[in-house]
Amino acid sequence: MNQLTIGNYPRKIDEYLATGKPVVATATDAMKMFSDYTFLCSTKEEYVRQIKTILADKNMFSEDQQEQRKNFALQHSWENCIGFLGDAYYQAEHKNQYVYG
Repeated sequence: MNQLTIGNYPRKIDEYLATGKPVVATATDAMKMFSDYTFLCSTKEEYVRQIKTILADKNMFSEDQQEQRKNFALQHSWENCIGFLGDAYYQAEHKNQYVYG
């Protein structure tokens, strides 16, 4: 973890969640939005502990849990991401019209 990686958004996380299986990942600022659907870790000890917790809890592999992960991942399609960027652009542009226009 460093200043360069702290805000990384690993697109693979969506692919992993789309499998429905529990996911363990590094806790970064960008990963906070995944905290309800992943196990975020800061140390190697946390990784080991979280993996053991997942394997010990059969509910982690329940159909309901898997569907929740899959549905969350589906929200992060390229179409949705571009749509969010477009919305942000138009909101910023609209705001700038009042400031500069």
